Amino acid sequence: MKTLSQILLLLFSIYAENAVANEIHYPERAFKLNQSGYVRVVYDIDENGKVMDARIIESSPKFLFDDSVKEQLYKWKFDKGNPKKDVHLTVKFEK
Repeated sequence: MKTLSQILLLLFSIYAENAVANEIHYPERAFKLNQSGYVRVVYDIDENGKVMDARIIESSPKFLFDDSVKEQLYKWKFDKGNPKKDVHLTVKFEK
């Protein structure tokens, strides 16, 4: 399975730089299907550093990566005491 080093993350917000050891892994099903694609997501960070209200705003192929990205994103942790709204992130999966 491909790890973060094999996934190009384009961050549209400097706030994502505060993330500690956060990763997005290539979804196993997409990897087996030899699929490349991307997901654009917007999320909030609460006062405890947890990701909240992740919203997929665009993806291709549609729905293939969405659930996996959201599931993994909700496991991310950020520095406490620095809540943010509408943090933009694009995750590209390339084979």
